[in-house]
Amino acid sequence: MGDIWLRDFADAKAIGDDAFALINDRQSLVRQNQDAAKITMSARRAISQLKKKLKQLEGALSMPAQELQM
Repeated sequence: MGDIWLRDFADAKAIGDDAFALINDRQSLVRQNQDAAKITMSARRAISQLKKKLKQLEGALSMPAQELQM
């Protein structure tokens, strides 16, 4: 369980970092009165991926260790 869960956690962290960067970029564009539609969609997509990954991690924590090693 540990190795798989840690790998998935690292993936989730990377997605979260990407989402955070996109949100920061979006805020910068908005402050400059530039169009932020594309970056907003990218940020929403990253946040959706992060939500999905976090649900998987949460589910994995409630699974018996034997099921995770299959």
